[in-house]
Order: sequence, then C-alpha cells, then structure tokens
Amino acid sequence: MLKPNMKPVPGVNCVTLKKSKNDDKEVDEAGVEPKDIELVMTRAGVPRSRAVNALKAAKGDIVTAIMELTN
Repeated sequence: MLKPNMKPVPGVNCVTLKKSKNDDKEVDEAGVEPKDIELVMTRAGVPRSRAVNALKAAKGDIVTAIMELTN
C-alpha cells in the first residue's frame, strides 16, 4: 500500500522497508517547524523521529533532508 502523496514506480511491485530501532524513539523537535517535519515524513516515507533528525542535520533544509533519507 502506498502512503499518501506517493506515486507508484513503474516496474516495481514490492518495496521492503527496514525499521530502525530508533524509529519509535521520541526526539526533541525544538527548532524544527512541524510543517517541515510532516513534509519530510510524507515525501521520504519515514517516521517522525527520522524526519526530525534529518532536518536538524540539514540545518532545516527540507530538500537536503529528503535527499539524505531517500538515498
């Protein structure tokens, strides 16, 4: 099942996602905009904690955060 706003990839029938042990961990969201977190979560298909960590590492740059999570 695709997540909201995700499009199917031609020729790909199944994708397996690995769950990190930190996926359910609570993180400090101070300094990160909630709308940015939601956007990164949706576009990269990751849990909130990973989106927050990626945004912090990218100093708030949404595009960089998404690229790091999807590569």
